[in-house]
Amino acid sequence: MNEDIEFPAPEPVRRVREAVKAADGIWFFTPEYNHFFSGVLKNLIDWLSRPESRGKTHVLDGKPATISGVSLGMSGTTVAQDHLVTLISFLNMDVMNVPRVAIPYAMNYTDS
Repeated sequence: MNEDIEFPAPEPVRRVREAVKAADGIWFFTPEYNHFFSGVLKNLIDWLSRPESRGKTHVLDGKPATISGVSLGMSGTTVAQDHLVTLISFLNMDVMNVPRVAIPYAMNYTDS
């Protein structure tokens, strides 16, 4: 997120906003880094949480959302998911808390 280039937003941000507006809901799928979701996902949410123009609301407002994730550790992203729920609830997304998918020890699931 960079307020210096917020209006007009960069083309990639405009494309994602249009996709979010067209979607019936958002499925966040995240890894877990140090019990938190990725900085890349946080930056995307920061961009989407800003209005497209002055006087408008953001595209996440009231949008249904669910969360899943996979991690190498035993938590299976449950801690990261809880942090993400806190953020998207603050943004007035309609969070489906049950069921959530959290897959631990991802390295144990291989094609061999």
